[in-house]
Amino acid sequence: LVDDDPFLGSADAPIKMVEFSDFQCGFCARFAQTTLPELVDHYGDLVQFVYRDFPIFGDPSVFAALGAECAADQDPDAFWDYHNRLFENTATQDRRALDPDFLREIAADLDLDVVEWDTCFSAEETVNEIANDYVMAINLGISGTPAFYINDVFVSGAQPIEVFFQIIDAQLIALGIEPPERAN
Repeated sequence: LVDDDPFLGSADAPIKMVEFSDFQCGFCARFAQTTLPELVDHYGDLVQFVYRDFPIFGDPSVFAALGAECAADQDPDAFWDYHNRLFENTATQDRRALDPDFLREIAADLDLDVVEWDTCFSAEETVNEIANDYVMAINLGISGTPAFYINDVFVSGAQPIEVFFQIIDAQLIALGIEPPERAN
């Protein structure tokens, strides 16, 4: 489930958590803004958190996925900044339409090379990367966002963070690794 998609954590982590997500999905935004940072802080290099595109809400979702992919092409860290900006927009009441002009603005705000970003945005290779993630999700039987695979365990939809802690801790224990203690 992991190819050259953006990730947080260690590439050598014993646990791979792959999220299939859409930048227009409100539940995906909530996961990105609240659950993901806490999981990253808690597990560190024990879990590799991978982002895969599953743009199910039409052209604006595809445009957003293209924009984020093009940020990643310039700098892997820029992907996460771009990702966060997109989800901040999704979570706000007066959100802007995810059209190419707004997406280009984000690229410029993040000091990306906008000419390079524009070239990437319209490149067939970038479209194919998004399409490959989408087809993989469909082939796995995924029909909504967010959806996750934590190693071989499927988790569908927005879940309380405790669900993720339980699954990841159980998988670490099965591998003979003591999970990090949680603060009360």
